[in-house]
Amino acid sequence: MSFSEQIALIPSTDSVQIEARIGMPTILSNATTTPVSRKDICVIVTHPYGRLGGNLHNNVVDAIVSAFGSAYITVRFNFRGIGQSTGRPSISGKGELDDLLSVWRYVRDRADLKPRSFILVGYSYGCIPVCAGASEIEGCIGIAAISFPASVMWFLTFGNSNKYLDALKSVSPDIPKLFIIGNRDNFTGTKSFLQFTETVPPRKQIEIIENQDHFWFGQESILIECIRKWIRQERIIPERTKYTPLPSLESLRDNQRLIQGQAQMKADIPAGKLLGAKSVDSLASKTSHKSNNESISPGKNVSVSMNNLNSPLAKQRVADADISNSKITLKD
Repeated sequence: MSFSEQIALIPSTDSVQIEARIGMPTILSNATTTPVSRKDICVIVTHPYGRLGGNLHNNVVDAIVSAFGSAYITVRFNFRGIGQSTGRPSISGKGELDDLLSVWRYVRDRADLKPRSFILVGYSYGCIPVCAGASEIEGCIGIAAISFPASVMWFLTFGNSNKYLDALKSVSPDIPKLFIIGNRDNFTGTKSFLQFTETVPPRKQIEIIENQDHFWFGQESILIECIRKWIRQERIIPERTKYTPLPSLESLRDNQRLIQGQAQMKADIPAGKLLGAKSVDSLASKTSHKSNNESISPGKNVSVSMNNLNSPLAKQRVADADISNSKITLKD
């Protein structure tokens, strides 16, 4: 599994256009790349303070998107005035909160996306709009705040920190919250951090990582593991969702015997041919006039690409296909 990103310009308040990258999981083969939508869950990641160089290419943001992009829709974006986003950074944080909400609405309403659930992940300054906006985001199922700048929040919001903290406190107790910080954070000491988290109502989990500073260079995997563990423990991702991550190629090869006799392909598909969405449609139209009695002969070697196991064409004429003695080979 891998993922690809699309660039989008998303309208926000004050006539601002937000530069965003929307990631969609894909299955990669040696001949084709076929998108596979995970329309249940979207992970939105926000970046550090733009005036100090924070943007959607930040190391922590990139690591989180890379880790979760192979399974879920991911969205990262530049706040106003950063990168290709128009406008200017706000001094109170209100503009950045508007940007987050605008991005959420765009993803929620886009016809080819429309996820039902959202996990919000903020890093450093990005924690502020995430924590403040969660109560307004319908479908939010979890909040992860990395290196929350509690000690300097008053400065980053031009004295509006209490307003944002009140918004965080209003988040439903049904939504789990994760707060991660290094015990050597450059901006917020452990004592101040714990004082801040004490004001946050349950449901919450606190992780203080030894010997880590604010920036996590080379240590991003620690954050990924913390988030994954939290997701499992809190059961944030439902056990049964409409789309679930596919097994690896290795596990599929090891268990070929479990799927022998289940693939249903047309007899005239050449062995080893990999079909993308367009070629499947083309083949279907070319063969639609053939007899419905056509079936796969017993003992025939059928080569099936991963992309075709669940395709409409593979499922089309199952009942009459006798492949009980066929050998099925997976092609990556």
